[in-house]
Amino acid sequence: MSEQTFPSHPKSVGVSHQRVEVAHKLTGDALFTGDLLLPGMLHAKVKTSPHARARILGIDTSRAEALRGVHAVLTGHEVDYRLGLYVVDKDILAKDSVRHFGEAVAAVAAETPDIASRAIELIDVEYEVLPAVLDPMEAIQEGAPLVHPDLGDYECVGWITPKAGTNICNHLKVRKGDYDKALVACAHVVENRFEVPQVQHVPLETHVSVARVDLAGRVQVHT
Repeated sequence: MSEQTFPSHPKSVGVSHQRVEVAHKLTGDALFTGDLLLPGMLHAKVKTSPHARARILGIDTSRAEALRGVHAVLTGHEVDYRLGLYVVDKDILAKDSVRHFGEAVAAVAAETPDIASRAIELIDVEYEVLPAVLDPMEAIQEGAPLVHPDLGDYECVGWITPKAGTNICNHLKVRKGDYDKALVACAHVVENRFEVPQVQHVPLETHVSVARVDLAGRVQVHT
């Protein structure tokens, strides 16, 4: 086995480096996505659900569509595909039901942010409120309300194993050694439950994207 050697004076560790963007940010010259203003740009906003779980009985977009300055109004059935990193379970816009508070149910594109906001207020959504699934331990019990009734039909990566007919997105078993034998031989057994809050990266700029299609049909996205 060859001996691995390390330089006596590392080039990076403990050495100060000038950040390439520092001058632009300190002077306010740096452009964030929200600073971009393209010719003819429209502004999009979404209508979100006030309920944690509900059935969508109807969406009336007529008043929003009639508002001057509104160019487009979309609902879930007009965006008929899903997204998902490991399990493809996320509708772009909710279709027949909403599964969490704040889920997008409609979207508007208008000439100004104020017009888009006003159009969102003019969209009427009729809901049938359903029992919410708020506790993970209750959610995995048999008979719990199903957040995703079609969980078993979703496309997913090979190492994710959803359990159809439940709220269990991935059931993973790890078996190694004799657990019961090891437990009996332990001098002490400590059991506890640990909870962590939701985590967000909290970037300087909130979630935003600007997209444009050039004359050649190419799409450029800033996000």
